[in-house]
Formats: sequence, C-alpha cells, structure tokens
Amino acid sequence: MNRTTLFLLGSLTLLLNCSAAHGQGCFVPHFSVYTSVARDGNNIYTSVEMEGYAYIQCSMPSGSVTHKAAAHNVISNTGGWTYSGSSCPSCYYNVSGYDSFVGVPGVV
Repeated sequence: MNRTTLFLLGSLTLLLNCSAAHGQGCFVPHFSVYTSVARDGNNIYTSVEMEGYAYIQCSMPSGSVTHKAAAHNVISNTGGWTYSGSSCPSCYYNVSGYDSFVGVPGVV
C-alpha cells in the first residue's frame, strides 16, 4: 500500500474507534446520592455524598481506562465540585462535598 492509502485508513480507524466518548456507552452507573441541610442560627450547612461504582458491559483495554466520581454542592454561589481520585471504572467510589453559608435573616 502506498502512504496515502495507509494515512486514510489510519485516520478513519482513529476517528471511528478512538474518540474520547467511545467508551461512554459501556458504563452502567450504580451510584447513590445523599444530601443534607442543617441550620444553626444564621449559619446554613449543606453536604452532598455520592457513592457507588460503574459496571462495564463491553470489553475495554485494561489499564488505559480511568474514571472518577464527583459531588456538586453549591449554596448561594459558594461551594463547587469535589472529585475523587482517578481509578478503575468498576472501583467503588465515595465522594463528599461540604459547604457552609452565613445567611442574613429575612434574605437568605
């Protein structure tokens, strides 16, 4: 085969098989999310916990696939995302995000 044919076949293979989202349909998530809100005077406390794992239903190259879980906790534009470390997709994850906010009586 000449270089042009090899380049075209290689590019086509790369486009069809190696996209970033190629493996996304292979994961079946088994996660639970727990939330809580508490008050202490004007202080508001929130927590979000996410735990579980993903079942892999198709074959994937071992060692090259990683996954991480995240918990999103925002109150009055404060807080944000908390992430787990990267590990295998079928590993068990537990991620907790905490936030607090001083409310103004009658406003928040």
